[in-house]
Amino acid sequence: MLTRYERVELLRKRGELKEGDRITGLKKTKPEE
Repeated sequence: MLTRYERVELLRKRGELKEGDRITGLKKTKPEE
């Protein structure tokens, strides 16, 4: 299970989260294998 912070970082890397987006309702994010 990823921490909330790790999920945010991962989504940013994938370009799914833009700076300034509300960090609510994050998709379930699988850690990169």
